[in-house]
Amino acid sequence: MPGYRESGTRKEEVKMNVPLIIVICYIIFLMLVSVFSVKLVKKDKAGFLLAGRSWPWYMVAFMLTGLAVGGASTIGAAQRAFENGMGAGFYTVAWGFGAIAMGLFGASRWRKMNVTTIAEMFGQYYTPSARVISVFIQFIIVMATACLQFVAGGALLSSMLPEYFTMFSGSLLTAVVFVLIAFIGGLWAGGLANLINVVIIWVGIVVGTFAAINLAGGQAVILQKLPAGIDYFSLTEGLGLGIILAWFIVFIMVPMSHQAVIQVGFAAKTPKHSKWGYIIGGLLMAPLGFFAAYIGIAAKSMFPDIQSVQALPTIIMQTSPVISGLTLSGLWAADISTGVALLTSSATLLQRDIYEWSLERKGKEINHDKSVWVSRILILTLGVVGFLMALKLTAIIKTLLFVLSLCAPFTIIFLFTVYAPKFCKKQAAFWTVLVGLILAAVWAFVPGFAKMFQGVGLIHPVYMEVVITLPLFVILNLLFKDKIPTPQFADE
Repeated sequence: MPGYRESGTRKEEVKMNVPLIIVICYIIFLMLVSVFSVKLVKKDKAGFLLAGRSWPWYMVAFMLTGLAVGGASTIGAAQRAFENGMGAGFYTVAWGFGAIAMGLFGASRWRKMNVTTIAEMFGQYYTPSARVISVFIQFIIVMATACLQFVAGGALLSSMLPEYFTMFSGSLLTAVVFVLIAFIGGLWAGGLANLINVVIIWVGIVVGTFAAINLAGGQAVILQKLPAGIDYFSLTEGLGLGIILAWFIVFIMVPMSHQAVIQVGFAAKTPKHSKWGYIIGGLLMAPLGFFAAYIGIAAKSMFPDIQSVQALPTIIMQTSPVISGLTLSGLWAADISTGVALLTSSATLLQRDIYEWSLERKGKEINHDKSVWVSRILILTLGVVGFLMALKLTAIIKTLLFVLSLCAPFTIIFLFTVYAPKFCKKQAAFWTVLVGLILAAVWAFVPGFAKMFQGVGLIHPVYMEVVITLPLFVILNLLFKDKIPTPQFADE
């Protein structure tokens, strides 16, 4: 072959290999961090799943940011911006707003309760049936969120490194890394990794955004090439205020009642550290969605016919090998950091509220050494199940926000429990959560039901959840007579 073509081929190989090498180095780094974290894990359940309740505020903040800024906040935000414009960036703003609200009104209260799961709190203050249904719904919420990280990781690797990964193999590698980190070091491994991950996420996304703008020819060229019909740089036109407001409602609910999110606060060494961890974490995550959204819009101007989920990876791979490798690592770091926390919290639910609770009810003693291995086995099993589930999920933000709307009744019950306990009755929680689940199922599977609510402006299921379950919980508490115990809050 002529020398010119050989040289061109070598340059293309180098361009493809640099991002791959960076990703491989990043995986090795994560494994080393996981191995090191074993030294920090106390040999009991709290040490493995709750980091020994020893984290200072900055560990909480970085772990929370890593958890929040996953596939939906990066790949998903760019995907939504590709379709609907800059308003997609409000996703992480809403997340940050909810985290700050949690810091102000919920974090210290949860930490002072000294529980391990949401379902455990339901069991202590309400009824065993409330605990059972809480485990079921929380497991659905957490696992669906985890599955979407597998999807985002697979889309990222297959789009940016198509010579090495398919959607299947990229999702599989993502799942394997999630599972290994969580399996080896539990929450400590995720926390230590996120001290670096959040920095990589910020650097990767910011550098990638400016590189994408430059590649697309600048703001003026992007505006010229965008399709007519939507003002892609409008903050509200493409999505509409109704959807954006729904995001804020969802993410006020999520930090107070999503097992993976509150488990980060459970790991704090004091309620005060938990509070400030959520507030600082909210500030760290809030701007990132707009960077990802801008990349999605730049991709729309350059590659209008690609699949929307590939918007961010496609344009980033057109930049220099170093920039693409750095951005790829940042985006994948977002995915990994979220996945580890989700797998750990899923295992916590099953261990605390099924395995250990069943032992307690039988009067048997819990072997803490055995509990750690039960946690590891659960993480491994859930990783396999989650990967298989992930193969069926593709619409990242849409699917995630639908599932997260189930957090609404949990948040309502939590706030009443800690701020108005004398009003709460034991039987009210079970029926409120059950109705919330039924409403979500009917919305998903009965199109006419959803259209009925959409016809009066309730265009997202979270509106329906709040509008129905809030007054329902109030009415049930007025009807029933058996009061819950007064919550006990541990001192700092």
